[in-house]
Amino acid sequence: MTSMGSSTRHQPSGGMTRTFFLCFSIVTMVVSMVVLIVTLGPSVGSDSYEEPWEKNAQFPTLTPVSSSDGHSSSTPISYQNWLDTTITLQDGIQYEIVNQISHDPNAFTQGLTYANGVLYESTGLRGKSSIRTLNSITGQVKRIISMDASYFGEGMTVIGNSGFGGANNYDNPILVQITWTSKTGFIYNATHFSSGMEINQFVLKEFDFRTTTGEGWGITYNPNTNELIVSDGSNMLHFWNLNDLRIQEASRVTISSRRTLSVTRQNGLPATRLNELEFWRGRILANVWYEDVILVIHPDTGVVEKEYDMASLWPYRGSTKNVLNGISISAHPDILYVTGKRWDRIFQLKLLPL
Repeated sequence: MTSMGSSTRHQPSGGMTRTFFLCFSIVTMVVSMVVLIVTLGPSVGSDSYEEPWEKNAQFPTLTPVSSSDGHSSSTPISYQNWLDTTITLQDGIQYEIVNQISHDPNAFTQGLTYANGVLYESTGLRGKSSIRTLNSITGQVKRIISMDASYFGEGMTVIGNSGFGGANNYDNPILVQITWTSKTGFIYNATHFSSGMEINQFVLKEFDFRTTTGEGWGITYNPNTNELIVSDGSNMLHFWNLNDLRIQEASRVTISSRRTLSVTRQNGLPATRLNELEFWRGRILANVWYEDVILVIHPDTGVVEKEYDMASLWPYRGSTKNVLNGISISAHPDILYVTGKRWDRIFQLKLLPL
């Protein structure tokens, strides 16, 4: 009896205890879920969310520029401080490294250009020349197409919005590549190249060209004037009308300069050996063969407004031929891709002042 009575007396108390702990567990679970949602909620699906590669790359949020090939058609007021500032070699390091990505150390880089999330590279040397697509985040080579052994590949530029409409004109975007001594250039369908088609499916046209030295070195595109700008190893820049390269009954054309421009360095001497080119912020950026510099050239006057000393960027290159050569815009309007011949990395950097 005592046992039964004792058991009967404790049943209500035990039931209340179990109920209390059950309620407490439920409340604790609900609170934990709320905390988890608050913790994860702001990141998933929001502007601050980062993919793992973004965290590893430590690369700032990309802001697309105005045109689809990355070449801005105007110069924002925010760049005025940069435009008004003179930079000399005596100023030392005037750049800020943002990130580094991989680069094929066997690539003898002659041209580097970017559009629509893809890096395109042209490499040189006889029997080793190629055109390539690279992952713009990692630098990994996605595709290589070897050029005919008779050609020494040189500069290449991409035009993401060529404006060549119509059945006999180019589809967008296009790649324009020049060669060293063959006086021959090529126009490629960049979309077909990236998609893995065979070379005869993305070569749109071959053309001949003339320069001061009879050679082709670097090439870039100015969307403001619809001109291709070409270097030939001298201090002269050649300006080609893009419309001269329209397909005309599949005929092969010879393109000549609409105008030429003599470039003078800050020491008053001719800027000889102008090499790889890029158009950025309304100015021509130029590498110089056998020098680790970036020149900033006014496209109307030929005056070198800035000379950036890049000698400390990557001094571990072995041969003296493996100099800085390869400069391109990126998806971010203030960040450039910079590399060199047979360098094992591509730098993403900002030119000062910001």
